[in-house]
Amino acid sequence: MHPLLRHYLRIDARSLGLFRLAMGAVLLGDLWRRFRWLGDFYSNDGVLPNHNHLFNLRNGPGVWSAFHAVSSDGEAAFAFGVIAFVYVLFMLGVGTRVFHAISAVALISLAARNTLMEGPGTYLGIAMLLATLPLPLGSRFSIDAVRAAMRRADEKTPAEIRAYRPRPQSDIDLARLPGWSPVSLGGLLVTVQLVLVHLALYLQHNGPTWKDGSAMARGLEATMLASERGFALRGSGLLGPLTHFMHYAPALVAMLLLVPVARGPVRAVAMVLVALHGLVWATLFNYGLFGWSLVASAALVISEDGWNGFTTKYVPTRARTVIFDADCGICGWLAKLLARLDSAGHLTIQGNDDLEHLLVRKAPFGEVEEAPLPKGVDAQLADSTLVVVRPDGTYATQAAGVAEIMRALPTLRWVGIILSVPGIQHVMSVFYGLIATRRHAISAELGMGVCGIPVVPARVEPAEEPAAFETATYRSKAKTIEGDRDSAAPTPFARARRLWTGGFREVFAFVILASCLVQTTKANAIGVKLPEVRPLLGVAHYTRTLADWKILSPDAPEVSGTLMTDAALRNDGNIDLFTNDKPYFGLDRPFVLGELWATYFQNIHQSENEPYIAAFRTYLSKGGPRAGIDDVNQRPLGVDAYWLEAPTSGGTVEQTRLLRHGRGGPTAADFDKSAPARQFTPQTKLMRGR
Repeated sequence: MHPLLRHYLRIDARSLGLFRLAMGAVLLGDLWRRFRWLGDFYSNDGVLPNHNHLFNLRNGPGVWSAFHAVSSDGEAAFAFGVIAFVYVLFMLGVGTRVFHAISAVALISLAARNTLMEGPGTYLGIAMLLATLPLPLGSRFSIDAVRAAMRRADEKTPAEIRAYRPRPQSDIDLARLPGWSPVSLGGLLVTVQLVLVHLALYLQHNGPTWKDGSAMARGLEATMLASERGFALRGSGLLGPLTHFMHYAPALVAMLLLVPVARGPVRAVAMVLVALHGLVWATLFNYGLFGWSLVASAALVISEDGWNGFTTKYVPTRARTVIFDADCGICGWLAKLLARLDSAGHLTIQGNDDLEHLLVRKAPFGEVEEAPLPKGVDAQLADSTLVVVRPDGTYATQAAGVAEIMRALPTLRWVGIILSVPGIQHVMSVFYGLIATRRHAISAELGMGVCGIPVVPARVEPAEEPAAFETATYRSKAKTIEGDRDSAAPTPFARARRLWTGGFREVFAFVILASCLVQTTKANAIGVKLPEVRPLLGVAHYTRTLADWKILSPDAPEVSGTLMTDAALRNDGNIDLFTNDKPYFGLDRPFVLGELWATYFQNIHQSENEPYIAAFRTYLSKGGPRAGIDDVNQRPLGVDAYWLEAPTSGGTVEQTRLLRHGRGGPTAADFDKSAPARQFTPQTKLMRGR
């Protein structure tokens, strides 16, 4: 494959698998964040009923969302449960392509249900899901990949398992149907998307505070922009150097992603920069999915060279001999799986049917040698539990043995470290005992039988094992991954299906790539303007990939603002419906409601969004986040909503009344605004019925 094609049109399958795991976790976290405000944003009792949203969009290009069909809290909760199920299957890699597409549709629906909540985070999260949709995210680190690999596993004895070697790429290619290509426009789409995001950030961060190193400090003075962690960092001396890093890191990332040489080290540096850059946005600011999507996307930057250097590195101290029950079907299946996960050649698989000697390897996939059995390891022990022997002759059993195996596998070493923690290891030991004592029954129930790997009558000498069984590894050269069909003569239907589906994915990638380029130059001041092709802009509009990357751009904001409510209660008290505290006319407290409310508040006070005020007034009149409280004295008789604003450099807080509903008691104008602030009390009950 030409090096340039490999660089721009190919993403390593392991990078795709790691991205899927990370992005799945990000999506679940985002769903939980939205679930906290389920009734407030996704039901007709919230800030924007579905019919009101559609009515207000009638004179412009509409939006599509499955949540426009949802009216009540119960319906919304059910929809959230379905989406959570989809996200979990996507993350685990079950039916990956299908649930990848459904996950993208779900996120679009969540975002488009209320366009006043949208921001750079939702735009980037959706963009990365669509950019990776043409690529095989389930080919590694997934249940789909395990199932595909184990369909090819035809070893029958421990000796054959020991002789397994990772298949070379040429052997894998033989099992591909015609029309398969190792490169795709999807790889270029991902690279271009990441380059455009980082380039847009760099080019638009051109104001004075970015140049003098005060942009991050000034940005954190904007109350609703700063997260609670960011608020706590106000005034820190770290913000100056951090500003310079956040200014120049995007430019360096964009450059490194385009460099086609020294892929391993260059992409490693780019991966670290993307992750750190995203982590700062995610932890210090209320930009929702934006930072976390960048952190997940850092996995896509890892090159094939980088993976190979990590996954094939042999470390002698991690070598282990794994002694398993050769008469247990599920144990044999797991032994074959371990052989496929052991990309560094650390494990030597040995059945408990042959315990005359300990079998060890002193080199990756080297010849098997005999060594004395460690003291305490005998047939009785090996019949009752898994035994994992270390190079120094010590050994571990049960859950500790599982942890030792995980520590030997390059991509799962972190799992072994977690399982070695005393408390976790104790829980795992209980779970292991429940499975181990029932392993034969479980094997029979799964159709593996109680003798999944037959006992070998006569053990083959170690020196002869590789030669005797090396052909077992490559036996699938005349098979497809589905089974015993001859890969040299696929059916006409299979050939046509592969060509059509592969062609459709390439066309999809091309359309999304073109839409991404046109929309990014339209929405951002990056010095280039492509022709605004209406169909491509329509794709961006309906998929909500609006590519607005104006984050602290072109400079940190000069004013800080927030929305405050003053509700008169039946007991003659007054309260801010969102904080459960007295109405406070100041901007020196952390904004604890998160990115959804920050974006909504920022948009609802804009004059162009005045048609949405009526629905917001109705929502507040019902108690807002406090609706459903049983105590009648805590229900509001009337409410005022104020927009508070002050310079981020310091100054007087100005207030503008956004709306008023009812009267029935003191109003905000009657309060002494110079009174000292009470100690801030975080919200306690903010969700209707929750």
